[in-house]
Amino acid sequence: MGMSVSPAPAPSAEFDAFVRARTAPLLRAAYFLTGDQHLAEDLVQSALARTHRAWENLHAAADERGARVVGGQGTARSPRP
Repeated sequence: MGMSVSPAPAPSAEFDAFVRARTAPLLRAAYFLTGDQHLAEDLVQSALARTHRAWENLHAAADERGARVVGGQGTARSPRP
């Protein structure tokens, strides 16, 4: 029997929105770096695939970071007794 490969998880609506919003700017930057349209497309595809694999962790880290920043700013701005 052959190896079974589980399908990649379906992208979330947030990731879809991220891809739609960021693909064109990423392609421009990649083309600027490589000078080759095909290499630029490959680079962006690879970057988006890696980002998709890490998407949940990125969001968890962003939520935690946001909470720390808000907490730090709130503490800094609150009057001290």
